[in-house]
Amino acid sequence: MFLKHLSICGFKSFADKVAFDFGPGITCIVGPNGCGKSNLVDAFRWVLGEQSAKSLRGRQMLDMIFNGAEGRRSAGMAQIEVVFDNRDRTLPVDCDEVAVMRKLYRSGESEYLLNKEPTRLRDLRELFLDTGVGTEAYSVIEQGKIDALLRASPLERRTLFDEAAGISRYKARRREAERRLERTQQNLLRVGDIIEEVERRLRSVKLQAGKARSFQTYQTQLKELRARFSLAEYHRFTAAISRQDELVNADADRGLGLRTRIDRDEAHAVKLTTDADRVTESLSATENELVRATAEASGLEERIAATQRRLAEQTEHLQRSHARRDQHQARIAELTAEITRLEQHTQTLEEKARGQRELIDRLSEEDRGLARELA
Repeated sequence: MFLKHLSICGFKSFADKVAFDFGPGITCIVGPNGCGKSNLVDAFRWVLGEQSAKSLRGRQMLDMIFNGAEGRRSAGMAQIEVVFDNRDRTLPVDCDEVAVMRKLYRSGESEYLLNKEPTRLRDLRELFLDTGVGTEAYSVIEQGKIDALLRASPLERRTLFDEAAGISRYKARRREAERRLERTQQNLLRVGDIIEEVERRLRSVKLQAGKARSFQTYQTQLKELRARFSLAEYHRFTAAISRQDELVNADADRGLGLRTRIDRDEAHAVKLTTDADRVTESLSATENELVRATAEASGLEERIAATQRRLAEQTEHLQRSHARRDQHQARIAELTAEITRLEQHTQTLEEKARGQRELIDRLSEEDRGLARELA
């Protein structure tokens, strides 16, 4: 694999499109100061995913776009395309040429293309691992890089040695696996917290369910007692009404008898003119008795009215009892629906917990496989 072509447009000092063709044997770029050698190196690193504007000798990433000059307008975007010869299949792509393109717009949007197809920066970096090509690889050495290598610490040199030895890919995979394992452990902690919260809520729901069952039992007993009480009151009021009817009938019979006696006495008044004083006294006595009978009849009528009022009050009380019974039944139905919903929610959480445990087991197995592969 070797660098075959580099195309730059709108990047730093390259206002117009410039193309460079590299054939076998070309290993460096030379030229006088200010001709753009460092910009070429920056362009190569930038198209391969360099994210630090400071490493590219800029303050921000928008500084990579041509900012205009005397007589030239600023560019709207920076675009670089680099083409590699891949006939030896060094890159895991089934193509003889691999073209990588990066575009940056003044709006801040950026995109990467691999053989004209959109791709992610992460996939692009993994593609060039262990090939010696990359933002920090040893294949591109700009001005001052040799001096920096000589003054580099053993740890910094080890990075280059790992890249040259072809093990940086596995180290990157190991770091990714460690990050995934750490995320899995955090997810496990969150799942544990969720399970603990669900268990607390489950205990509360069970307690509420027990209270609801007790309420249903007491409600049933209360309904039976109220029905018995209402039936007993009904029988009592029915018997009282029957007795009052009998008394009224008896008073009516007595009144009818009195009126019959009065008529008979008046019929015999002519015959008893000789005994007027006695008849008068008898009539007065009869009138007094009639007054008493009328008073008794009025008292009985008042008692009947009072009895009817009590009967109406008891009927109204019975209706209120039925309304309260309906309200309690509706409340019981709501509590039953809430219990059902909480049980379903609990089952859903348990299924999620099982899914998380299966995911943890699978990630643990992958981690052991990576560990064996690394070893």
